[in-house]
Amino acid sequence: MNARRVLIGVFILGVVHSIYYFPQLPRHMASHFNALGGPDSWSSRLAFYATYLGGLAFTTIMFLAIPYFLRRVPHKWVNLPNRDYWLAPSRVDESLARFGTALYRFGAVTNAFMIFAFQCTVIANLRPSLAFPNEVMVGGVVFYFAFTAIWVVTLLLSFRKTHSQA
Repeated sequence: MNARRVLIGVFILGVVHSIYYFPQLPRHMASHFNALGGPDSWSSRLAFYATYLGGLAFTTIMFLAIPYFLRRVPHKWVNLPNRDYWLAPSRVDESLARFGTALYRFGAVTNAFMIFAFQCTVIANLRPSLAFPNEVMVGGVVFYFAFTAIWVVTLLLSFRKTHSQA
């Protein structure tokens, strides 16, 4: 499956998801919660949505643009393990394509995490008690950090020197 399409698809999912919940939420809603799950900051529904959708759009554009710009900047600005080997003329296209795919995947998971956090805020605002589902959010944060760590290690290992370099 094309990772770039997945990134765009997750963005579209976030937009559709937000459109679905917009009319269900109060005009003035809790937008931030303390460690105990109680609301500690409020905003208008429109401001909350603008921030959320703006963040999703920014993240999507950023992860789509980085691979594009990596092909256009001097290679000395690309921080990649064994840069001279992987960005040699015979390998540069394949290497940057692989790096771009990894970035698209990370962007898709980042957007999915943003949708998840948005959903937790929606759940809290639809509850009479306005209680934020901290236990659910903690699980999501742990998953996102674990994914990030695995993504970084996998990326670094994929660009280690090959046996044929020795």
